[in-house]
Amino acid sequence: MAYVKRAKIGACLPDNVNTDLIFPARYLVLFKPEEIRTHLFEDINPSLAKDLQNRAVLGGANFGCGSAREQGLSALKYAGVQLVIAKSFSRAFFRNGFNNAVPLFIADCPEPIEEIASVGDEVEADFESERESLVQEAKNLAGLRLNENDVVVEENGLGFPGL
Repeated sequence: MAYVKRAKIGACLPDNVNTDLIFPARYLVLFKPEEIRTHLFEDINPSLAKDLQNRAVLGGANFGCGSAREQGLSALKYAGVQLVIAKSFSRAFFRNGFNNAVPLFIADCPEPIEEIASVGDEVEADFESERESLVQEAKNLAGLRLNENDVVVEENGLGFPGL
């Protein structure tokens, strides 16, 4: 059975977006999903979270750096983000993506990600063929590949619960 995610890009973010920019530490006292999702990327753009339902997020290198807190991934999930594509992820964030069932793809291409795609473009991630592409231009994103966690999912016959 094929597992494909298709979404329009809702945000293009720069390099080094840390966990405090994803979900500010001052909101760690919140536990309700409807409260948590409203603070996603608040320090980058206070109105961005409401525009990310059923969208993809593009990020530069070292996405999710900083602490190993999982609340940033929870906020992405609660906001309805379908997948995150970045040039690279911090190791802890990468692993926590699997723990929280948030699909993460690495953009393994030489160009800056913002030169390849932009907000409003549609991307498709095919977990079986390990490919991602821009749908509108029918352009392959130059060797985007699944992260190592998706190989674990395939080998162990696990799914992505809640997605």
